[in-house]
Amino acid sequence: MMRRRDRRRQETIDDIKDTARSQLADAGPAGISMRAIARHLAITASAVHYYFPGRQALLDALVVDGFTSLAEALRATYEGAAPRPPGEQWLAVCQAHRAWALDHQAEYLLLYGHDGACAVKQRNPQVDQAFSSVVNVLFSIMRRAVAAGEIDARKAFSPRSGSGSGTPFHDPRNKP
Repeated sequence: MMRRRDRRRQETIDDIKDTARSQLADAGPAGISMRAIARHLAITASAVHYYFPGRQALLDALVVDGFTSLAEALRATYEGAAPRPPGEQWLAVCQAHRAWALDHQAEYLLLYGHDGACAVKQRNPQVDQAFSSVVNVLFSIMRRAVAAGEIDARKAFSPRSGSGSGTPFHDPRNKP
């Protein structure tokens, strides 16, 4: 059980991140301001910096939250689609990825279209872990598809010959 002090600390961190997400939705990643967050929460700017030493630390925390949320959505879809063939699982997970992106447009921009990619490149261990959780879902499907013979591994994992040979998934409508 969390102590009162720990609960209050977590509530403050959550309030800071919620306010930052609101700013993110209103003005994009560039619109996140530590001082504006402090004003909105009626705390001092130094209090915000106590929890997040700088803007990049706050952005990194939002990136971690975004990748974690996306991974949870993809994992839930993957597990729900488990009885289906891997190609159908892949499609279901891709659709879940798109649905998450549409439901979380500002976070998606942060993850893939702005400094989110920068956060991954900076080798922040928490960001790396959260990003890996998304990739792990995709690789789980790929491993299962290769094992089931639904993916031509040679085609999927070799350099393209430039012939535009298409997807490595076998289309059951096309006879080999």
